[in-house]
Amino acid sequence: GGSVSMVNWSFAVFRQQHSLPAWAELADWIITHSTNPYIPFNFQRTRHQWEACREDSPSPEETWRRVGEAESRRQKEKAERAKREGREAQERSIQREILQRKNREEHEERRRTRALERLGACAELERLSPVQRLERICADNSYPLDFYPKEFAEVSDETISAMSEPFRLALIDRLKDRQKGIWRKLLLRLRLGNNSIPTGATCRLGSGGCIS
Repeated sequence: GGSVSMVNWSFAVFRQQHSLPAWAELADWIITHSTNPYIPFNFQRTRHQWEACREDSPSPEETWRRVGEAESRRQKEKAERAKREGREAQERSIQREILQRKNREEHEERRRTRALERLGACAELERLSPVQRLERICADNSYPLDFYPKEFAEVSDETISAMSEPFRLALIDRLKDRQKGIWRKLLLRLRLGNNSIPTGATCRLGSGGCIS
């Protein structure tokens, strides 16, 4: 049964040995006397095309001609669909590339702007004394600590000793979340001189102390 039916083999042999009108007549007889969708052509599509094309067809030979035209249209539509899908895929690829290039350019522009902003801010801070520099960094939360050169955190013991107590407490509060790096080292050095600071205290520059 199915596509391996002996009918298919027998029909293939008959088709090789007889002219189109004869084997088309046999194909039409088989289709009208069998419900097996795989005979006599092996493919369901061919049989379904035959069944659709035989309506109002004057002869099996004409039906086969119509089947051929239907298959040609199907193949053409398939090729056009594949071509269209290929174009659409290519267009999507081009659009992705344009978007990625735009994103890269915007990222690079933001990086350049940030770099120039950093240079300007750091150049201004470099003109200040170490204490004044740290006061500005402490008071300005618009930039993360990593925005500044690590050299800004490398201060002498004399600089730490010159800090007022309110400022020292405020700077400790600014640095309290640092877990590693040069700013963490500065935090530990500041805490060594502030063992009396209560845990959880909030210190602000110019406040005169800590608020528990």
